[in-house]
Amino acid sequence: MGRRSTPSRPWEETAITLDAFAYHSRSTVTFPAALAGDPEIVQQNIANTVGGAIRAQWGSLELNSGLYYENHSHAQSDGSSATALAQYDELSYVVFPWLVPVVRFEYNAAHAELGLRGGGGACPQVKDARLIPGIALLPYPNLKFTNRRPLLEVRSGVPPGGWGSSGGSSDGATFRRRVPERHCLSRVRFLGDGP
Repeated sequence: MGRRSTPSRPWEETAITLDAFAYHSRSTVTFPAALAGDPEIVQQNIANTVGGAIRAQWGSLELNSGLYYENHSHAQSDGSSATALAQYDELSYVVFPWLVPVVRFEYNAAHAELGLRGGGGACPQVKDARLIPGIALLPYPNLKFTNRRPLLEVRSGVPPGGWGSSGGSSDGATFRRRVPERHCLSRVRFLGDGP
């Protein structure tokens, strides 16, 4: 059997959880005619996604890992298709109940057919990999401080809109490697009462 928790370390256990999922969607977008008298452009997109995840815990050490693959038949306004691959790994260790260091690796790759090629220096495949160490502090019940900061980010290719901010942390179209020297994000999250 697995490791049993002790009164001094009740969070410890030995467990593995496997998850798998698949998703299918169909959407329609109508673009207005470019010139008077031209018909509207109706574009139908079919998206299929498959993926899986694993959570493994041994004592105070926990690994969360996942991967998914997504395909869109008409992802862009010109009707071309696109695929995406996303993968993450996160390793954490409970040093004390109130101190949990963590390191996370994320990899994202997008590949578009004709739409990304050539326009504004964009290329058909865009990749981004990030290594993100962090720490969680729980100084009081239901109060959690989380500090995560990208340590290293490596990317290749240029998406059609460039690497400018779109709600994320990327900036600069010519970056290949980045070691941030600022922007240490901290957030406070209030957790509800658990069971």
